[in-house]
Amino acid sequence: MESYSLKNIFKIEMGNIKLATTKAFLATSVFILAGIISYIYKGKFFTALVIFYIVLCFNTFFSIQLFDALVQNKDMNQKIIDVILFFEYIYLAWNLNNSVVAMILIVALFLTATYKYTHMITSVPHLQLLRRKISIDNAGSFIAFIVCIGIILTGNNLLLWYWTFIFTFANVYLFTIMPMYKIPENIT
Repeated sequence: MESYSLKNIFKIEMGNIKLATTKAFLATSVFILAGIISYIYKGKFFTALVIFYIVLCFNTFFSIQLFDALVQNKDMNQKIIDVILFFEYIYLAWNLNNSVVAMILIVALFLTATYKYTHMITSVPHLQLLRRKISIDNAGSFIAFIVCIGIILTGNNLLLWYWTFIFTFANVYLFTIMPMYKIPENIT
């Protein structure tokens, strides 16, 4: 029985996996560092948003590792989207003390990611994997939008805890029960 490593599942060359893992590590390290610097500078965050951001960075590592290894030659559009996503993460880290701005950025982040993966359909042969990722990101943007509207209308930041619980539960599900970043060989 073959293992579910990136190399075995996708028949990716080992150099691509190492490079993608390095990029994933560097990107998520910068995102976490941005959060730490922001906390040191601002001193107060919503705990629910900090937990969300940590789970988001954990998820992001595996997402970058997988999808960067799958895309052999990024076109200019992909590179621009990656830069936009990078700055959305940094700006989100800077705004973990502002529930409305943070939720707007989370919606934007999920919508940008949806566009990124939709654009990848022509360059990645794993259509079912991309459709699943697009569906997950669409669901994330929709739920984040509802929470954002709820916070704006009610001023109730307790909704941040609901968002964080839903997002964290979804990640537990996507990493353990129905893995997003490991797929069986029969899925294309």
